[in-house]
Amino acid sequence: MLTGPQFLIFYILLIIATGTNILLAWQRQPAFARRLNAGCLLIGIARMIQGLYHHKPVGFLLLLLLLPMITAFTLRQDNK
Repeated sequence: MLTGPQFLIFYILLIIATGTNILLAWQRQPAFARRLNAGCLLIGIARMIQGLYHHKPVGFLLLLLLLPMITAFTLRQDNK
């Protein structure tokens, strides 16, 4: 379980990875952007499940996961 400073570091890294993902998508590097986005989503969903299991609030994490989900749909639409 992550608590205190470790918890904040996790969220900061998730935000940085999502920002990098958006930057890569704008630079038209969709293959790497999709991999990075999938990693962010998998880690975020795993943390959300863990938080729900331990009866912790996951509202902020859910809000943070909206951006990678929107990016995933955008990358998917650009790929078609």
